[in-house]
Formats: sequence, C-alpha cells, structure tokens
Amino acid sequence: MYTKNLLAYKHKNNSFKKLITKSANIKIIFFALILMGSFFTISYLNKSTVQAKRNNIVLADFKTDINMLSESANVIEIERRSSNNMQLSMFGADGKLLKVSDVSSGLSNALIKLGDDNVDGMLEDKELSELGIMRLNPQHYRKTLTQLKFNLKSLDRNIKNYVVITKGKYAGTVLYNGSIKFLDDDNKRYFGLELSI
Repeated sequence: MYTKNLLAYKHKNNSFKKLITKSANIKIIFFALILMGSFFTISYLNKSTVQAKRNNIVLADFKTDINMLSESANVIEIERRSSNNMQLSMFGADGKLLKVSDVSSGLSNALIKLGDDNVDGMLEDKELSELGIMRLNPQHYRKTLTQLKFNLKSLDRNIKNYVVITKGKYAGTVLYNGSIKFLDDDNKRYFGLELSI
C-alpha cells in the first residue's frame, strides 16, 4: 500500500513537474517572441530613421548645389551684360535649345507646371522653346564656381546634368535633368528651385 501510494505520488509529482515545465516552456517561447518582435520593430524604426536622415542630407546637399548653380548663373549673366560679350550665351548656357526628347521624363512632367500654355497636360517642343531651356556650359560654370569658392556637394556633381531657363519669368532658374531621384520624406521629387513632382 505504501509502495502504491508512493508510486501514485511520484506519478502525480511527475505530471505536475511536466505541467510546470510545459507552462514554463510556453512562457519562455511567448517572451522570446515578444523580444524578437520588439527587436525587429526597433531595427525597422532605426533603419527608417537613418534612411530619412540620409534622404534629408542628400536633399539638402542637392538644394545647396541648385542654389550655388543659380547664383553662378546670375553672376555669369551680369558679367555677360556688363561686358557686352555676345559670344557668351545667356546665363552661361551652351546656346542650344533643348527639345522635349532631351529632357528627362521627370523634369518634363515638372515643367508642365511652368510651360503648358495650351493646358493639355503635355509639354511640347514649342512650349519648351518658349522657356529657352539650355544645358549649362561646364567651362563657364566651373570657372564661376571656383571664383565664388563654391563646391558642389550633391550626389550628381556633373554640370552637364543641369539646365537653365533663359527666357521669361523664370530666366536664370537652374534645374536638374539627370537620372538621380532627389526625394524628401514624403517621396516628393525635386528638380530645382520650387519645382517638384
């Protein structure tokens, strides 16, 4: 009888230990899942924050470069007018009007805001020529940037990827015509001074 009670006690004790072990294992798994979820959430938020900070820095550098190039365009234009140098194109451009096929699709879409005279939602060569958009002359801009002690800092420092409006109300405005997308936190793409899509 004593042996029987002892066996029953051991069986109950083993069952109780198994139940406690199962319960402990479930708690451990539950807490491990919570910890893993927290880790992945924190990692994602950190990555998003780092990416947002990087985007802000990249966009700030781009806007600074646009300002520097626009300032250079104005300096070149003042020098051109004061010296009556007719060999120098307006605002230091290369002198060749761009066609719609020469303009990146993003910039073309952004220019609709400025040049879509017939309000058809498309930019045509005639409308583009009325803005007088030309590529920058790298030689003139490098010289002026050096004189003004400006250094381009953005991801795209290739002056050939920038254009300038030479006619009308926006004359002297430098815009980006390259392939890099300069985006803000809201995924808004920038091309130059107050021109974005």
